[in-house]
Amino acid sequence: MKTIKVGEKVWNMIVENGKFGETADDVLSRLLNFNGNGRTGGEESVTPKNPPNETKDHPRGWKERLATVRMTQNVENGELVLRFDTGQSEKWRLPAQNDTAGIRIVRDKAVSFVRKNGGTIGQEHAAIRALTSRGYHVTGRAQLSQEELRKIFV
Repeated sequence: MKTIKVGEKVWNMIVENGKFGETADDVLSRLLNFNGNGRTGGEESVTPKNPPNETKDHPRGWKERLATVRMTQNVENGELVLRFDTGQSEKWRLPAQNDTAGIRIVRDKAVSFVRKNGGTIGQEHAAIRALTSRGYHVTGRAQLSQEELRKIFV
């Protein structure tokens, strides 16, 4: 295996001609009609030719991963369950799907749990998405009394 430096123009050409999962070596071998034994597996894959989710800040759709500890979110037996790989976990009984105030309470507790355990904004959004993807939406602003708020966060 040899290492070469390529300029921006050459790298962009490799990326434009690459297919999902191909390494730069795969792309160059194909473009040069080299009939070697296929993938080398020793390099990072190039991006897909038409990557999804392109943004102004990330023109190739790449996103910087900020979370250092993985968090999973599930709905099990009528409960929202959040777990960090470091062992912290919490679960909350889900209210009826038309109980906006109850959904808001569960959502706020879940976000508070993520923040308390050093989660990222993306993990906060994942906790909320675990609810909304299962039909638990907060539509209006529920008015809670001070006593109800104390019960939630005590």
